[in-house]
Amino acid sequence: MAKEIEAKFSISLSEADNIVRKLMNLPGAKFKYNRDEINEFFDTKKHKLDSKDSILRLRTCRNGDKVTYFVTYKGPSKSSKIKIREEIETSIECAKQTRKLFKMLGFNLCFLFEKNRTTYSYRGCLIEIDRLPKLGYFCEIEGKSTKVIRSIKKKLGFEDAPLIRSGYGTLLRKVIKKSTKEVRF
Repeated sequence: MAKEIEAKFSISLSEADNIVRKLMNLPGAKFKYNRDEINEFFDTKKHKLDSKDSILRLRTCRNGDKVTYFVTYKGPSKSSKIKIREEIETSIECAKQTRKLFKMLGFNLCFLFEKNRTTYSYRGCLIEIDRLPKLGYFCEIEGKSTKVIRSIKKKLGFEDAPLIRSGYGTLLRKVIKKSTKEVRF
């Protein structure tokens, strides 16, 4: 099983610009893509996944004219400052059929949000600048080692930035009306 190991922290627009400048000056750092995402979260009527700190997500990614889809399961987070959790992700061809399949299995759409993501790679990690409606900007550093993630966080000038363990869906639900099921730009 694959593991997601990530550090996430809140940043301002000017800090996002500074991160990009620093990355472009690091030997080996590479721009990967900028894309718009729609993240759809599914659960049972009794919120079986949410009650276990797990998610089932369908992600639609748009990069210009190219559209790709991914289904992801994430298990409960382990106790640590840097978030570590089981993650299973696969690309799919048809989002419509996947939604039908989820419904037949008892999983209903419970929340949806849009996000813009710019991704860089460096030292085997992904460094992602995310922009979300209602929340602003965040940086995520995802990799295979907490040591490398901490090292990159320090190189970018955010060694002391407080880490956020909550997912974007949880953060958004804290700032919107309880009845809101979609958050878009």
